[in-house]
Amino acid sequence: MYTFLFACIPAFLLLVCFSNGKYSWKSFIPPVAIGFLVAFVFYICKKFMIFNRYVWTVDMVPAVLNGFVYDVLIPFLACLAAFFLFDRSKMRYKAEAVGPLMLMFYAFMVPFGILTGDDLLTPFMIYGKPLLFVGMVLFVSSFASLGVGFTFGERKLIPLGVLFFLLIVPVLFVPSLIEALWYYEGRFVFVIVSAVFAGLGLLLHLARNVFVH
Repeated sequence: MYTFLFACIPAFLLLVCFSNGKYSWKSFIPPVAIGFLVAFVFYICKKFMIFNRYVWTVDMVPAVLNGFVYDVLIPFLACLAAFFLFDRSKMRYKAEAVGPLMLMFYAFMVPFGILTGDDLLTPFMIYGKPLLFVGMVLFVSSFASLGVGFTFGERKLIPLGVLFFLLIVPVLFVPSLIEALWYYEGRFVFVIVSAVFAGLGLLLHLARNVFVH
């Protein structure tokens, strides 16, 4: 049970680094290191209760927004800000580095956040939640890569590039939305939904090189 919790996201991290068709796995060492350092800082902040734990109510909207802000928006902004501060590479590399950067962050934060939190260790928490964040990162990194490719690459289709950038926004809400639905419904089906979401994200990650050179 704990093996999947700790191994799921690192396994996808390795797959993303080694399956990239444009850069070698060694080129992703800097974003992986930055993702780990930012995750460690976040863990310390949560440990000392700088971020207050959310108290679930009967209203689902605040739950979704809280999960989006504290589990997605702030981590993405912090990781990207730290990475852009130290990296001077082209936009194409930055887009490709989003996956390793954020997967490393969640590889640290998701297991420790679950084990040190107040939630019961249900199948959704052990299996569904890691897969949700894997799927989200894979979709975001793929859309970012496609957006940059169509906007700045050889196939310049700027409207299509903008569309891919816009598609990132709804994807960022998926983990908190699915977790909130699971919390109020308590059904195992949301574990399956999480697995399908991660699987579709992986397929998009593997197929995106076909569309952008």
